[in-house]
Amino acid sequence: MEQSKTLLGQMDYHHHCGKTTMALVELVRSQLIFCALAVLAEERKPLECLDAFSSTGIMGLQWAKHLGNSVKVTVNDINESSVARIRENCHLNKIRTVAKADEMPDAAPEISDKDFVATVEVTNMDANILMHMRSFDFIHLDPFGTSVNYLDAAFRNVRNLGIISITSTDTSSLYAKNTHVAKRHYGCNLIRTEYYRELAARVVLAAVARTAARCNKGIEVLLSVALEHFVLVIVRVLRGPSLADESMKMINNLIHCHWCEERIFQKEGTMIEENPYNQLPCDCHISMPGRSAVLIGPVCLRMFCFTSIESSFDRMLSAHSNSFQMQNHTPGIHP
Repeated sequence: MEQSKTLLGQMDYHHHCGKTTMALVELVRSQLIFCALAVLAEERKPLECLDAFSSTGIMGLQWAKHLGNSVKVTVNDINESSVARIRENCHLNKIRTVAKADEMPDAAPEISDKDFVATVEVTNMDANILMHMRSFDFIHLDPFGTSVNYLDAAFRNVRNLGIISITSTDTSSLYAKNTHVAKRHYGCNLIRTEYYRELAARVVLAAVARTAARCNKGIEVLLSVALEHFVLVIVRVLRGPSLADESMKMINNLIHCHWCEERIFQKEGTMIEENPYNQLPCDCHISMPGRSAVLIGPVCLRMFCFTSIESSFDRMLSAHSNSFQMQNHTPGIHP
């Protein structure tokens, strides 16, 4: 099967994309990440980039195939069977694989050197260990579930003005279905609201900003997308304690009214306010008995957000569903 002119084995294609809807979702997500990498590749060459949880290798193979010598791609997975699939998919796409950057390539005997279109480094390590050992300009994190366990390692060695792309699939906690898990992973209070997807993106960005600040680094939000199955955020890393302090100023609590869904960011200050609900523009706390509002957060104040992408995504899905169904049934190269 083929995605963005990159071949995958049939089993890997269905494992990576699944149904038609998920195929389009994955295509949109991968193209957004690729665009961020392509912009960074224009700024510095060669660019060292890492796909820390590669699975089938599709993301890293697209980078190497389309950006060529401007990037040095490392694809990693801790699962040995996944690493074997990555090597098979590299062979399908005529991409040379190396075990380490300074080793000779493992060329297939039936393919000559001139037939290879690119070279990628394939590693079989724990992502935290790999990111602590080496520095990268671009890091893509797509673990199963929450990404907070890998943020410290990612921000420790990422180069100045580098980019980190983070995909979080723990939507049960981010979308306020398991609030105790959100409290444990992100240290925030969440409830289900009408803007729960935007809230999830802000929660992830707040966790990213705190992690960067611990490494004396700040962030610039380039992109945030919250869809049904994942939350994607892309940030640029800015080195320096003053920039870290500026990023921490982006984090604050949100005051949310239960009755009318009105909300406002809590005013900054160190003094304790007797009734913070008075900051809300509505008067529900006066006319309604009991606790009419709740503090949500901490969340990120400023963000570049595509939470409104859902309506345009639905239109795009209906417009392209026929072509995706045809692609899904087109015979490809099998592993």
